[in-house]
Amino acid sequence: MAGEPPGGWRLACSSLKGLFSAWFTGANVEEEVARQGIDDIYTAISWHCLLGGYGNYPATLQPATGTAAQVDMDRVDKFVTGCASNYSPHRDALARLSANA
Repeated sequence: MAGEPPGGWRLACSSLKGLFSAWFTGANVEEEVARQGIDDIYTAISWHCLLGGYGNYPATLQPATGTAAQVDMDRVDKFVTGCASNYSPHRDALARLSANA
């Protein structure tokens, strides 16, 4: 069908449509994430942060509850630090850019 995304994109679009609908209608995003079984990919609290960052809130926002998945921040910090070790410090990269300009 013209105008529809192929294959897996259709599933992704359907998933996003469900999440956006929950957010913009003030439904419970945690319940939508659980219904879709995607909390192992991107947790409800992450969706609250991402969607809230756009500053467009429904009139009846359902806040994340204490039952939302908890994150081991030490593990996250170790992961991010490891990823960052693959790159030079930002100041060094900027200095190289200005030296080549």
